[in-house]
Formats: sequence, C-alpha cells, structure tokens
Amino acid sequence: MLDLIFTFEPKPDDDSRALVHALMQTSWEYLRGFQAARPCSMRLCYGISRALIGDARADALGFPKTLWRWLVPAIWPATRLIETARCFSPAVQALARVAGPKAFRHLLSEAGLKGRTGDFALPRHIAVRSKSVATQRITEGSKGVVASKPNTTES
Repeated sequence: MLDLIFTFEPKPDDDSRALVHALMQTSWEYLRGFQAARPCSMRLCYGISRALIGDARADALGFPKTLWRWLVPAIWPATRLIETARCFSPAVQALARVAGPKAFRHLLSEAGLKGRTGDFALPRHIAVRSKSVATQRITEGSKGVVASKPNTTES
C-alpha cells in the first residue's frame, strides 16, 4: 500500500526534508527523557525510520546512514513474540490496556512534548454503524428525506 502511495506522490522537496528533520528532532527530545536513550543520538530516530520506510525513501529525505537501522530487524523476533502473547493472553492484553493509554497520556503531557497541550481523551470504543441503519439512511436519502432517525429497535 505504501508503495502505491509513493508511486503517485512527488519526490520529497526541501520542505519535506525540513519537516522530517523537525519530527526527528522532536522525537529525539522526547526520547532523551528516558535514561536508556541518553547514550544514543538523534541518529537513533533516523535509523529506526530508515528501517521502516526503506533506503530509497530515506535517501530521498536526506536521512543519514546509520547502524541504528539494524535495530528494527534485531528486535523483530522479540516484537513478534510479544505481539503473539498480546493476541492470546488476557494478562498481556490487560497490561496493554493500562500501559498504552498511560504512555499516550505521557506523550501528550507537558513532560512529554514540552509545553501546554490540548486535552485529548482516548476513545473507549469505535462506533460502528449497523448495516440496516446505514441502508435505511441511504434509502430515505434517495426519497428526498434530509434527516433521518436511526432505527431504535436494534441493540
């Protein structure tokens, strides 16, 4: 899918490279807050991104070549194991439900992005419109009805 998108997108320009550099700098400033990342440099962010988007796109965006690009393939087996455990273990799912929002809140906090950020509540669920309600609205719309009420008999 990403290849298809990049097929129709123009090559990165100076503005694209400046935006990516600003994003890398912001990511690095956030990571420096963690003791484990202090011995690293901003090249860590470029390396991980290079591994995710590929050498051709990274070169077009002006990413430096760094050995950090091998971090993603090196931790892939552990990542796969953790994801498999998350899929099948209720205990790991419970941990993810607690840790994920906590990490997200930290990222959006003043400690994470530095400076006042807007309030953002994580959604508790994703609303899904039932097929019959959508069909009813389409049918009523074709009859010239502007607004319609959802079918309240469904649960």
